[in-house]
Amino acid sequence: MSHIKCPLCGKHSAISSFTPDEYYEEISIIPYRGLGRGKGFKSILVSTIEDYPELSEKLRIGVSRIQHLLDNEKPRNMADRESSIREELEEIFVDLETEQTKRKVLETKVHRYEDRLRDVSSKNREYENKINQQIDTIEELDEENIHLEREHKQLQEYPENIL
Repeated sequence: MSHIKCPLCGKHSAISSFTPDEYYEEISIIPYRGLGRGKGFKSILVSTIEDYPELSEKLRIGVSRIQHLLDNEKPRNMADRESSIREELEEIFVDLETEQTKRKVLETKVHRYEDRLRDVSSKNREYENKINQQIDTIEELDEENIHLEREHKQLQEYPENIL
């Protein structure tokens, strides 16, 4: 959503709701009085710009500058704008190239880390396989030990079975 900024007061208004034909013919001064902490404000007296001659002069100068600005919006100014836009575009392209270079560096790092992760995962699987083999060997030895202990017990109970 784009906005238009008043060169006189600095107020931003949405272009879609900007309707200068709805403005009043009179410039009003509306002083406000506070109603207390967190209770808001209340207008106390509405007066016109005629009651403030110093403000009238400031507005007159501001309006004449706006008129001058609108009258001088010529192709020369457009050429300056085009040049400015081209400079900004060039800066954007330089920034883009820098960001692309940074991206390539980061992608290279990501690929290196992925390779390292694959290597570590492969070694991890190797270690898991070796550990599983050792566990199987330990279980086999435990079973053989249990069997030998039974035989030993039987031989102690019945020594006549010894050859």
